[in-house]
Amino acid sequence: MLWNLKRLKIQANYSLNNPPQGNKAPMKRSLIICTSVLLVGSCLFGCVAALDQESRDEFLDSSMVTTDIKAKLIDDPLTSNMQIKVNTFKGLVQLSGFVDNQIEKNRASDIAYSVGGVKEVKNDLIIKGN
Repeated sequence: MLWNLKRLKIQANYSLNNPPQGNKAPMKRSLIICTSVLLVGSCLFGCVAALDQESRDEFLDSSMVTTDIKAKLIDDPLTSNMQIKVNTFKGLVQLSGFVDNQIEKNRASDIAYSVGGVKEVKNDLIIKGN
């Protein structure tokens, strides 16, 4: 009798620790589908998030471009007295602030375009008195 109880206890432990193998196929398929959906979703989210952000290298490049443009604006006799703000994002340079005339506004754009790494210049400078 004691032997039968030990045998039943061993069988009960075995069946709890080792579930039947027949139900694993749908579970594996569900796991594969869930993993695939999460992976694709992560890739799509990563791509969307990267559109409005700069990588570390792009940020450093933008900082260098901004610094170069500001230095050239200060060195130029026509724009050295002007208060021009320079922002750079992925090669797009935005100039903002105030200048005295159209010649100074055009000169600021020319200086920005002369710096390497500049793809486009958005000149939002305002001519004083207009």
